[in-house]
Amino acid sequence: MKSYKIITIFSFLVVFAVFKLWLRVSAIKMKLDIRNLGKEFVLMDSEVQRLKAEYYKISSPASIEQVVKEKLSMRYPRKNEVIKLVIK
Repeated sequence: MKSYKIITIFSFLVVFAVFKLWLRVSAIKMKLDIRNLGKEFVLMDSEVQRLKAEYYKISSPASIEQVVKEKLSMRYPRKNEVIKLVIK
């Protein structure tokens, strides 16, 4: 009967030790994950800032006008090409 108690207590201690080790390993893994996510956040934030700057650059009227002239071969209409419509 006494050996049964010793084996039971030893079993509980082993299970407790394994559980505590698992918790510790999980905590370390979570710390690494948090650190990596922080680095990824900084990279993504700088990418967002770069994309915002690019957006503001290409959405400016001067940039749009340049693209329209160069890529679409468009120009402002001349005086004789403008037709005014009067609706009554």
